[in-house]
Amino acid sequence: MALGPMMPDNREVELKLIPMSGDLEHYARAAKALGTSGKGRTRRLHSVYFDTPKLKLRRKGYSLRIRHDGRKNIQTVKSSGAGAIMRGEWECAVATDAPSKDTLAGTPLCDVLGDRDLSNLRAVFSTQVRRRTFVIMRPDATVELALDIGEIQGDGRSLPICEAELELASGTPTALLSCARDLASIVPSLPVLSSKGERGFRLSAGSPQSAVSELSFDVTPGMSTEQAIQSTFSTCFTGLFDNFALLAAGGGGEALHQARVCIRRIRALASLFEPAQQWRGDNDLSPRLRWLTQFLGASREVDVLCETVLAALGASYGSAPGVADLRAVFETRGEHARETAIDYLKSPAALELSLDLLGALARTSPTPQQAELLQMPIGRYLRRELRPRLKSFLKRCRHIERLDPPEQHEARVRAKKLRYMIDPFGALLARRSFSSLIEPLQTIQRVLGDLNDRRTGEALLMSYVEEVLGGDSGGSRILFAAGLATALCRASDTKDVTDSAAAARSRLERSDLDFDEGEDSGLA
Repeated sequence: MALGPMMPDNREVELKLIPMSGDLEHYARAAKALGTSGKGRTRRLHSVYFDTPKLKLRRKGYSLRIRHDGRKNIQTVKSSGAGAIMRGEWECAVATDAPSKDTLAGTPLCDVLGDRDLSNLRAVFSTQVRRRTFVIMRPDATVELALDIGEIQGDGRSLPICEAELELASGTPTALLSCARDLASIVPSLPVLSSKGERGFRLSAGSPQSAVSELSFDVTPGMSTEQAIQSTFSTCFTGLFDNFALLAAGGGGEALHQARVCIRRIRALASLFEPAQQWRGDNDLSPRLRWLTQFLGASREVDVLCETVLAALGASYGSAPGVADLRAVFETRGEHARETAIDYLKSPAALELSLDLLGALARTSPTPQQAELLQMPIGRYLRRELRPRLKSFLKRCRHIERLDPPEQHEARVRAKKLRYMIDPFGALLARRSFSSLIEPLQTIQRVLGDLNDRRTGEALLMSYVEEVLGGDSGGSRILFAAGLATALCRASDTKDVTDSAAAARSRLERSDLDFDEGEDSGLA
C-alpha cells in the first residue's frame, strides 16, 4: 500500500559526472569551493530493480526500483525520453519490499503492465551504494551533489559505481549544466547520462563493459517534433558519453569507433532538425563535431587497415619477410592514436563540448516558425524534410556505378547521413517500407565504404613506404610486405562493387516515406 504522496511535477533533472582520477573526494573539496558547507550527509542505500522476465519495462523505456534508505522503503518509477538530463519520475513511500498494483497506482506503469505482467515482476539486479550528499547554493539554482561509491550486483556478477550525481532542487536545467561546468573546471570529468538501472540491465545481459553499438530509439507516432527531438538526441548523447567513458578507461578501438558513429548520428539529426531546432549561431557546434569526427577517424583508419588488409595479408603470406613487422608498426600507430584520443577526452575541451551539446538541447525561445514546426506531428515533419533529401540523393547518384572515387566517397557519406536520419523512426513506418529504405542505404554505405577503406589503406601504406624510403633503408623487408598489402587493396573487382551499389539505388527509388502521424493528426 502506498504511504506517501507522489512527486508534484513528476520530473527529475540530473546529470552524472565521473572523475578522470577515479577519486570522488576531489568533488567534495570542489563543492566546498563552490559554496557548500559542512562535511555532507552520509548514508547507505540498497536498491532492488524489478522487471518482467522479458524485460517489458526496459523495452518500453521505464525502470522500477524499491530503495531501502534506513527504515524507509521508497518506490521509484522513471521514464526515458523526457530530455537528455530530464526524466519522468514517480516516487512514493511503500510498506512492502516488492511493487504491487496498489503501489503503482498513479504511475504510467498502470497502462504498461497488465495483471499478468504485474504478477510476473521479479528482482533483476540490485545496487549497494554509500552516498555522501552536499547542497550547493547558487544565485540561480539549488543543486544537490551526491557522491556515490558502491557496486551493481546481479546474476553473480558485479560492476563498480564511482560517480557524482547532480540533481536540480530548484532553478533551470541550464543552471544545472552551469554548476556541472564549474565542478568539472576543478575536477577533470566526463558526463554520463546512463542510469544505474541501465547499467544494471547491461550487467544482467552479460555486457557491462562493452561499447554501445545498438541505440534503442523510442519515437512513437503520437509524438510531436519537439518530443522526437528530445528523445532521439537523448538516446544519441547517452550512447556517445558511455562510449567516451569506456574509451577513457582503456576500452579500445571498438569504443572509439562507436563513439564516432554516435557523433555522425548527432550531426545527421542536427541537420534534419535544423529548421525547427536552431543549432547554429553564436555557439555553432557543427565545426567542433566535424573536427572531432575527423580527429577520431585517424585512429579508426589504422584500425580498419589492421583488421582487414593486414589481417588478410597475415593469413595469406604470414611467413613472408616483414609481414609481422608491418602489422606491428600499424598496431603501434593505432595504439598511439587511441592514446591521443584518450588525452583529448581527459581535457577541458571534451567536457565543454559535451555540456554544450546538452545545453543546445535545453535551449528554448523558438521563433514563431520554429514553434509551429516543433508542434507538428513528427511523421509529417519527416515527410516534409526527408522526401526532398531522398529525391536529391537519387538524382545525384543516378549513375552511381560511373562515379569517380571522390564522387563515390560523397555518395557514401550522403547515404550514411540519410540512413542516420531515417533509422530512429522505424516505428513510424510499416516494416516493409522501413526495410525498403534502410537496406539499400546500408548496401550503398557498405560497398562504397569497402572501396573507400581499400583506398585509404593504400594511401596509409604508400605514405609509410615514402616515410621509410626517406629515412632508414634497413626497412626493405617491411617494404616488401607493404607491397603485398597494397596489392590486396587493389585485388577486388571494383565493377562488382559499383554494380551492387547501383542495384541498391534502384531499390531505394521504389521506396516510400509514408510516416505515421499518430491518431491525433490535427496538431499544428
